[in-house]
Amino acid sequence: MPVWADRAVGTTIGVRRPRPHHTGAVTGVTINIDGLLKGLSKKEILVATDEGHTTSLRRTSKTKFFHGNKDVKADEAALEGNVSVEAAENKDSKLTAVVVPMYLKSSVNLCGASTKSQAARIISTRLREELGGTGAAEWKAARQIGFKTTALALNTEPGMVCSMTHEDMPGGSGEFRVVSWKLNKDFSIDVQGRTTTDSMYDLVAGPKPADVELTPVPEEILYDTGVPGIILGTPKLSDYGTFVLDEMEVQPDAAGNMNIVSAHEITMMLFYVDELATDLWDSLDAAIDRDTDPATVACTMNPGTSKVFRVGDYIVFNDEAKSPDVGHRRCYKCAQIIGPGAEGDVVPSGNFQFQRKVAGDTRVDWPWASFETLRTSHSAGIRFFKLDSKTFTYSVKKGFFRTPGLPARIEAKLPTACVVAAVVGVANNFGYGTFVTFPLSHHSEPYMPGDRTCNGGAYTFQIPGALAVADTVVIPMRVQDSASIRCIYAYV
Repeated sequence: MPVWADRAVGTTIGVRRPRPHHTGAVTGVTINIDGLLKGLSKKEILVATDEGHTTSLRRTSKTKFFHGNKDVKADEAALEGNVSVEAAENKDSKLTAVVVPMYLKSSVNLCGASTKSQAARIISTRLREELGGTGAAEWKAARQIGFKTTALALNTEPGMVCSMTHEDMPGGSGEFRVVSWKLNKDFSIDVQGRTTTDSMYDLVAGPKPADVELTPVPEEILYDTGVPGIILGTPKLSDYGTFVLDEMEVQPDAAGNMNIVSAHEITMMLFYVDELATDLWDSLDAAIDRDTDPATVACTMNPGTSKVFRVGDYIVFNDEAKSPDVGHRRCYKCAQIIGPGAEGDVVPSGNFQFQRKVAGDTRVDWPWASFETLRTSHSAGIRFFKLDSKTFTYSVKKGFFRTPGLPARIEAKLPTACVVAAVVGVANNFGYGTFVTFPLSHHSEPYMPGDRTCNGGAYTFQIPGALAVADTVVIPMRVQDSASIRCIYAYV
């Protein structure tokens, strides 16, 4: 035999449980007071009705608060929330609250809704399902259904819409959605369901929320209004001897335009130490502080080289010491030789003049040096090496920065080098945008002033003879291969 239970009718989502019958101190006629909850204390409940009156109800230990079919604490009641209080007149003619159903607010995450319009349709349908339809007649006929059936219902599952014809159904028949079912030990099945109607899913008919305003479609500017914006990317080593700037993207300007419609060229300059010419170095004869700029300091040239430094050369200090200002950074700093002499003049052993802050750099938040390195102090004896530079220019096609699933990427072949910095810029029909510097010093182990590209390959040498401790080992083979060494290890 089907069992039917009336559903609550109202504009707030929720199910009201049957109100309990109370006896004892509370006597007289029981009435319902609907309105907004204005006040709640241990002894009094204030309810503002639609007529503009505020009703004071006595609160006792027998006053019960519930939400749905569960008892809740009075502290969970929200002021200004809708309530429908069942009250009774006490012996002293004072109205006493007996049952206080509460409709608590909750949030529903519509993680699958991609637009406001879709969210509004989901909310409208969800509310209609809770109310039982779109009109008073459908609300009155709405039911929560529960019945027991045979194993023939094994092909049903929660979410399916089924129909039932029975004398207890309003109008003799109706549809319901299966909410849950339970298989019993005797292979009978308990089915729970809720009424459904066609109007619940017809968003054209019935009441519905006001149409939401559409989010304006972002304007896609199909022409450039200036030079390209700042370029971002991830510098990395791809293969031996290959430096890569991957995942490149251009940031929009203040007007939101990236100006890459006519982008046709990318230039990348690499500043590096040639690892086949590391004999070109000088050492500081005296310490150099952080703040003096330009700085003049005496230096001693490597006596074993025939190469020279010139005015205008960029250098890198190979200083692995911790920065006194930023402890996790090392003192790999870049600077430019500006004297003595004119541009291109040879600077022998003696006084060198270093310009650490780039001309035109107006930042004052930190003492910056060349190529986005930090200005630091150096002790006597620290060596500095010359930075060579090489420029790579790439012609790119339209859509280079807009290919879905294929990040923009450029590569440069530069073997046996320690790349200290990369400077990259993009050009369109207006010209080149701002060149961006990517400093490449390694401030965690292994400490290095830049990315070593190396050249690839390995050699294995066997040295016969008695096992002995020696400072040098003569390798019985000569290899004609100009390459920097990444690591050396041995097995005994």
